[in-house]
Amino acid sequence: MSYDLLVYLGHESLPSAAAWQDAINSAAFSVALDKDFDPLVDAGFVPCQVNGRPGGFEYFLLELDAAEREEAGLAAGIDCCVHFAVHGDDDELRAALAASSTLAVIAGAFVEDPQEGERLAAGAALAWARARYP
Repeated sequence: MSYDLLVYLGHESLPSAAAWQDAINSAAFSVALDKDFDPLVDAGFVPCQVNGRPGGFEYFLLELDAAEREEAGLAAGIDCCVHFAVHGDDDELRAALAASSTLAVIAGAFVEDPQEGERLAAGAALAWARARYP
C-alpha cells in the first residue's frame, strides 16, 4: 500500500512536536509521535506508537515557490507543504491520518488527499480523518 497526504500551510504555523502531540491527544487519536521528532529539521521516517504498536509515516517539509503556489491555487501566505507518505500497514496510515488532520487544525491549514482528489479545510479535517481511521 502506498498513500500520500499533503498539508499546505504557512511556515510560521508549523508547530513544535510537543504542541502537535497535544493536538493529537486532544483529538483522541491513539498516536504518539517519536519524542525526538523535530518538524522543522527532520525528514524521512518518523516512528510513532499507534494503539500501543509500532507505526509511523514518512515526513517531508517542502518549501513552495510562487509558481508552485500558483499551480496549486494557494494563497500567498501558504509557503510550504508537509508531505506524509505511507508505504506500510494500517497503523502507518492511522498515524499519518492523525498527524495530518491535527496539523491542519492547529496550523489553520488544509489537507489534500491526492488519491481521492479531496482538499479539506481545517474545520473538516478531523471528521474526515476519523472516518478513514481504520
